[in-house]
Amino acid sequence: MFSHPWPRRVRLVSGLVLFAFVAGHLLNLSLGLASIAVVEQGRRLLLAPWQTGLGQALLLAAALAHTALGLASLATRRSLAMSRTDGVQLALGLATPPLLLAHVVSLQVLSDVDRAFAGDYRFVLAAYWIAAPRLALQQLLVILVIWAHGAIGLTSVLVLKRGWPRLAPLVIPLLFAVPITALLGFAAAGEEVLSRLPADPEWQARFAASLAVLQAHRAWLDGVENLILIGYGAAVLAAVTMLAARVLRRCARRVPVRFEDGRAASGWLGQSVLDVSRSHGIPVSYTHLTLP
Repeated sequence: MFSHPWPRRVRLVSGLVLFAFVAGHLLNLSLGLASIAVVEQGRRLLLAPWQTGLGQALLLAAALAHTALGLASLATRRSLAMSRTDGVQLALGLATPPLLLAHVVSLQVLSDVDRAFAGDYRFVLAAYWIAAPRLALQQLLVILVIWAHGAIGLTSVLVLKRGWPRLAPLVIPLLFAVPITALLGFAAAGEEVLSRLPADPEWQARFAASLAVLQAHRAWLDGVENLILIGYGAAVLAAVTMLAARVLRRCARRVPVRFEDGRAASGWLGQSVLDVSRSHGIPVSYTHLTLP
């Protein structure tokens, strides 16, 4: 499947859509260094395109396509041999949907179902910093996991471009600066919530009303989350099972490989020389195959 260019292109484009969405969220969160009011103003500019029907459809299609093609890529791998970067990228990608699920279902889905729910930043920050501090820590982890996954994928594409040496001094600092400023903005906004909410009756009333709506739908939301998690878990299990079956079939047929420096190793039929060198700890610079 991945010998054809279109799955890779679809996976790249869908990943870029998701990366743009996450970047908008993080830039918006960075505005918390000024105030929550500025965050809400920035939301109208940075997140408005994703809150339209077309934007939500595009985001959902990108998420489904990227996840499905990622699992298909895992299922069709020839071996488990991969670089550390690829391994980290795979682990982060698999961890992203479960970590992000509660946030998406509790806010986006509930906002679409019940218009009485005001899932703005004032509510979210109050919920994270006062009602459920554990979710604040989970959100910090989500930010780091998703951004790292996207940043690795983006740089792995850009590094192959001719203009990368000129782009790198600009792109690399930005890839570090965006999540750092977002975390600082998240902390600053949380500090503002802790200081202002107890003295703001109107904010308290809006927060209590939205929290009541959330609690009223909690059982239904938990059911939606569980169904999605079961479906995702089944898809991951299917991909891993297919990968294991492919690896076991190939391992049954061994092929001797000898490298130019005299070292010898063995692989299975269909395995690349690079995978053989990695699995036996032979540096890539020695991966020049000669006949055994």
